[in-house]
Amino acid sequence: MVIIIVCSEKHFPVHKSLVRNKGKGWFTKGILISCRHKKDLYLLCRMSNNIVLKNFYKKYCRILTSTIKLAKILHYNELISQSGNKTKTAWSLIKSLTNKQTNSSEDHMLNTEGKLMKNPQVIAKTFNDYFSNIVEESVTKIIKHETMIAVNTLTCNT
Repeated sequence: MVIIIVCSEKHFPVHKSLVRNKGKGWFTKGILISCRHKKDLYLLCRMSNNIVLKNFYKKYCRILTSTIKLAKILHYNELISQSGNKTKTAWSLIKSLTNKQTNSSEDHMLNTEGKLMKNPQVIAKTFNDYFSNIVEESVTKIIKHETMIAVNTLTCNT
């Protein structure tokens, strides 16, 4: 039996792997230690039916989750406050956190009334004209509709 254990330890040694930070400034050494402790608690809870231990594990998980959220908030607020262009930094953080990448090489096209427009300035002017005039057109349609309803009501009552 001892020979089997010695051979298995020789040919299948236990290696500890390090968890890398991966550039996350909010992931501190304390959070790493807490995550390891959480894993140990999980393994204990899985093998045990102790309700007190399971309740402690759930409470520990909630506290760790809130600590991680707070660490993220503090880290990202610090990055934004230290930057020169806060808006640009905020949007770059949002893009990196949501894994969205911009593709600025796309050609924008707009098809209006059968005409295909590719010039960005013409597209912008078309949008501006549309949204400037839509309010006036909507008000005019509403007034005409209310006038027709009033006329119909008067003709029906007489």
